Amino acid sequence: MLEVYAVPAVPAAGAPATVVLLVLVPWGPLPVAPLVPHAAPSSSAAETSAARAPSVGSVRARVSPWTEVGARSPKFIVRRIVFAPGEINTYGGGVEWYFQRYGDLELHRRMISDRARTDAFARALAEVVRPADVVLDVGTGTGVLAMLAAKAGAKQVHAVDRADIAEVARRLVRDNRLQKKVQVHQGMAADLTFPVKFDLIVSEWLGHFALVEGMLDDLCPARDRSLAEGGRMMPSEVQLMLAPVDDPVLYHRDGPGYWREPVHGLDFSGLEDVEMKQGRAAQLRVDVSSLLAPGRPLMHLDMTTVQPADPWRKGRLVFDVVRDGVLSGFCGWFVARLSPGVVLDTGPSHPDTHWAQTYVPFPPRVVRAGDRLSVGFVIDRDARERRQVQLALTVERKTMRYVLE
Repeated sequence: MLEVYAVPAVPAAGAPATVVLLVLVPWGPLPVAPLVPHAAPSSSAAETSAARAPSVGSVRARVSPWTEVGARSPKFIVRRIVFAPGEINTYGGGVEWYFQRYGDLELHRRMISDRARTDAFARALAEVVRPADVVLDVGTGTGVLAMLAAKAGAKQVHAVDRADIAEVARRLVRDNRLQKKVQVHQGMAADLTFPVKFDLIVSEWLGHFALVEGMLDDLCPARDRSLAEGGRMMPSEVQLMLAPVDDPVLYHRDGPGYWREPVHGLDFSGLEDVEMKQGRAAQLRVDVSSLLAPGRPLMHLDMTTVQPADPWRKGRLVFDVVRDGVLSGFCGWFVARLSPGVVLDTGPSHPDTHWAQTYVPFPPRVVRAGDRLSVGFVIDRDARERRQVQLALTVERKTMRYVLE
């Protein structure tokens, strides 16, 4: 058992806030053995354990030794981890783990092995990069787009990532003998000063439903500070799409409708509405045959002018239903124009990508071919975690709210 408690520390007047994590574990052999001695720690053992505890990524923290607490068996030992001011996610009250997660190579493998994604960016870079171009890659990860820009003929490429994956990118640049063209920087792109303005800024900033991960907050300041007059952005345009769905498998087998069927004679049907109100979105593949109407755009983002607050909006879409069915959810995706000749479409009628589509269930209702389905929407930043998205959808006075994470 491992228990972690996040406790906001009360600062002195005028002092910045901190967050304290209390980590409780029982004595005894544990999967986290490198963190915890198997026997009751002596003073020196506790200091040794604290010294060899892994760092919390690149987040600055003060870690105390393990200390025994409690008088009854099983006894616990506790450690306090105090995170420094400036390392706190002020939106959610927790540490900004986003950049730490992007140090995970499994995540990068899934993205790079997404052929539709990687091949589209490679084709677009080959199309638009000119020999004299100086290119900035924001959120470079393994450096794949920076290296592709260099191979496409860019004069110089600066690749930036806040996460520790930047060191991996440096290694790969050396392994591919591109160090004369590609420089890797670790830090926030908006905070770095470069000796030149950039002819092209490339960034694969897109989360699922495009907006999840909130990377526009990081990209837009870097663009405003570093893009040359007449410079280009890749992607240059992004559209968010929505379509109504009739898919009994997604709703009745894998969704809230599951609770309608008795379980060994027990009635669980009351949980359908409870689960629906929990408002969880799923990232999965929606079959194009499930769509009740073609997708309609929720918004269009011009990447040369968009600002971080622009996506947060409300509006209404009207869908022309093309077949009889039961509306039981909605499907969302994005379409990104990478270059004049390359469009990356993550919709149901296009090749699979690691983004898949975003599916949200909705209380079922019968619709008929020829119906005009009016759907109100509100898209906003999640109040607790700025890299998540809140989506509200309204049909005939019925409003459902979802968290996309």
